[in-house]
Amino acid sequence: MKRLEDFVNLPTIMWIDQEISVMHDLMEMSKEYISSNRVGFVALVRDLYLSHTDSGYFGLSRSNEAEFRHFADWLESLNAELGLGLNPLLVEDFRLSYDDLVAAYPSILSGEGTPPVGSE
Repeated sequence: MKRLEDFVNLPTIMWIDQEISVMHDLMEMSKEYISSNRVGFVALVRDLYLSHTDSGYFGLSRSNEAEFRHFADWLESLNAELGLGLNPLLVEDFRLSYDDLVAAYPSILSGEGTPPVGSE
């Protein structure tokens, strides 16, 4: 299991595959560890959220959107169980689907909004 200290050198804005990797690492943490390190855990989730809402979601695709929904479901349940104080709207932003993204940014379909190479 990774520890919060393992994430100190993450870039502010991550590629989509980095975001997914961080989500997997967070979900592997025990509830006991998260509960005893809640301030750092919440800070890391907020950092992940900032990356995702800044530009990470442009790497969202039909092939990876389920990863984000799964993370949001897990995070919502954990937030309720441990009383982490995460804003439900923050959690909800991880549920953005590819169709939601295309509806908001139709140029993605034309290739004009294609994410940079390596983002997926």
